[in-house]
Amino acid sequence: MKRLLLALLCLGLVGCATTTPFSVNVDSINRTNLPSGTKYMIASGNKDVNQDDLQFMEYVSYVKRALMLNNFLLVKNVNEADVLIFLSYGIGEPAEHQYSYSSPIYGQTGVSSSTTTGSVTSFGNMATGSATTTYTPTYGVVGSSTHSGTFVTYTRFFALKAIDAKKVIQKEAPLELWSTKVISTGTSDDLRRVFPVMVAAAKPYIGKNTGNKIVINLNEGDDVVWEIKGNEFLKPAVSIDKVGFYGVDYKENIKGLGVLCRANLESGSLVLMLGLKNNTSQSIHFDIKDLLVNYGGSNLYKFNKSEAENRLLEKGTKDNMKKATNDINEHYLESHSIVPNEHYLGYVYFSEPSDILNGNKVEIEFSFDDSKVKIPFEYQGGWMTMKAFKEKFKLD
Repeated sequence: MKRLLLALLCLGLVGCATTTPFSVNVDSINRTNLPSGTKYMIASGNKDVNQDDLQFMEYVSYVKRALMLNNFLLVKNVNEADVLIFLSYGIGEPAEHQYSYSSPIYGQTGVSSSTTTGSVTSFGNMATGSATTTYTPTYGVVGSSTHSGTFVTYTRFFALKAIDAKKVIQKEAPLELWSTKVISTGTSDDLRRVFPVMVAAAKPYIGKNTGNKIVINLNEGDDVVWEIKGNEFLKPAVSIDKVGFYGVDYKENIKGLGVLCRANLESGSLVLMLGLKNNTSQSIHFDIKDLLVNYGGSNLYKFNKSEAENRLLEKGTKDNMKKATNDINEHYLESHSIVPNEHYLGYVYFSEPSDILNGNKVEIEFSFDDSKVKIPFEYQGGWMTMKAFKEKFKLD
C-alpha cells in the first residue's frame, strides 16, 4: 500500500510538488576515452530535422553547454574537428496504465466490557428496583473499499553518437567513437521541460563508458540543471536580498561570452566587480579602455590602477583599506586575452555619482569581436571582497 501511494505521488496522481523530480536512465559506451580539448562539430541525427529548426537549436544549446563543461571545443570547420556528433531526440507515444488500491473502512467490531448500575426503592414489605447496563464498544476494520484509475506516461529520449571526423574527411567507412543514450519516463509530455534535466543527468557520462545502464534522479531546481539551462548564473529562487547581488547576467548567448557584474560604493568611488567567462573555442580580447559605466545619461570617470590606490589612501578606512588595496593590486582589470573556458574577473573604480541610491539604474558597456555589449543593472550598496565574489559564484 505505502509503495503504491508513493508511486502515485511521484506520478502526480495524488499530489504534485512545484519542483518535480525526474528519474533518468543513462547508457554510455565508448571505444576509448578522448582527451580533454577534443574538437567537435554537432548536427541533427533526426532525418527530418535540420540545423535551423528552432527546437533543435534549443536542445543543441543544452548539449553544447554540457560538452563545454566536459572540455570539448566547438569548431566551425569540419577539417578542424576530431569528432562529428549527431543529436537525435524524441518522445514516445502515450502509454496508459491502470492502478487500483484498497482502503480500510473502520467501524464497531464488538464489545470489550460492560458495567451495570441500579437502584432499589422499598414501600413497606414491598421493593422495586431498576438497572442500567453500559457497554464499552471496540473499533477496528470492518471492511474495505476499492479505488481504481488510469494514468498516462511518456518516454522521453535523446542520443548522442560521435564518429571519427578524419574518417569522414578521407571518405572512409564511418568509425563510431562513442554513443550516449538517455531515457526518462514520466507523466510529462513536455520534452522542452524535461530535456535540460536529461542533459544534466547525462553530462558526467557523455563520451564515457558507464559499464551498464545507470539511473540518476534529479530535480528541476538542482544546481546541475541550472548549469545546463544557463538562463541565469543565479537561480531565480534565490532573491536579491539573500545574496546581496543583483543585475546578474551570465549567459552564453552574447556570442559565447558570459558576463557577471556587481557594483558598490567604497572610499568615495563606485567599484565595479566584473567577471567574464569565455565559453567559445577561440580567445576573446577584452580591452579595459572600452569599458564604460553609464549613470544618469553620462559615463562615469574611470580611474586607472594608481589613481584608485591614491583614492583609497586619501579616503579609505583602516578597516578596509589594506584588504581593498591588496585586491586592487591583484585583481584590477586590465586589457587581457581571455582563453577558452577562462574566467577573467576583477575590479574597476569609477567616480562616485553624488545622487546614487539603492535601486538606481546603471549600465555597463564594452566591446569585443566588433560587437557592443550593454548590460543594465541596479545599484545596491554593500561591500564584498573578491574572495567572496569568487566563492559566491563558484568561479575558478
